[in-house]
Amino acid sequence: MSGPSPSWSATQCSGGLSCSLRRRSARSRSWSLPALSLLPDRWGEALDAFFGEYEDVYVDAKARAAGLFRVTKDPADAPDAQGRFWHASQVLDDDQSNHDWAIHAWIDLNASDEAETPVVRVWRVGEL
Repeated sequence: MSGPSPSWSATQCSGGLSCSLRRRSARSRSWSLPALSLLPDRWGEALDAFFGEYEDVYVDAKARAAGLFRVTKDPADAPDAQGRFWHASQVLDDDQSNHDWAIHAWIDLNASDEAETPVVRVWRVGEL
């Protein structure tokens, strides 16, 4: 992370694995998430909204389970009608197990073929 101290803190699970994020204060929203396409201030806004409803988001093995990851092939609302896209959603494992927020991303299949690596663009974090 870079910039001012983050407004989120990670709690530790056994074995030193980070299992949840918890809001420390609402003062700083500048949080750098490298290699993702949302700007840091947009991540802060999205997380502020999430943590307005929940205390924790878990990032342990249960939070990464297949049931919390969704892919829609050839979605009707693709960003470019001429392209080939998948819509991927990683549902956030909140402390109340509501699972009503997600990280939404577009997987650009044409760009992925050209780059020979997945081209994933996060376009929003929010309610399902």
